[in-house]
Amino acid sequence: MAAIGLSSLMGLILVKQRSLSCGSDVELVRANNSRFFTGIAFAEVPALAGFVATILVDSTMPYFIGAGMAACGFALVAPTRSELRRTQELLRSDGCNRSLGAIMAKPLGGAPM
Repeated sequence: MAAIGLSSLMGLILVKQRSLSCGSDVELVRANNSRFFTGIAFAEVPALAGFVATILVDSTMPYFIGAGMAACGFALVAPTRSELRRTQELLRSDGCNRSLGAIMAKPLGGAPM
């Protein structure tokens, strides 16, 4: 369980460090959404592995361990104010002057996500 949890958290960290496309507002929103949902997928892995292990070993302990690790992953990927600030700093360091917060707050004219 520990190896699965740690590899999941490492994958989540790598996803969060991925740069975002800044060609247009729609590209930026799509890239940010993609990064967010990929992070959610990595965060869920320990809970799913714990569920499978619970069935295999007939004990609830693996699930609770996996759920705790998943909760840590969800906390890392949560769209908090500080996470938005960190992402905005990454965008600026990549030469993108678009405001992710402002773009995420406005409708994009019915553009499919």
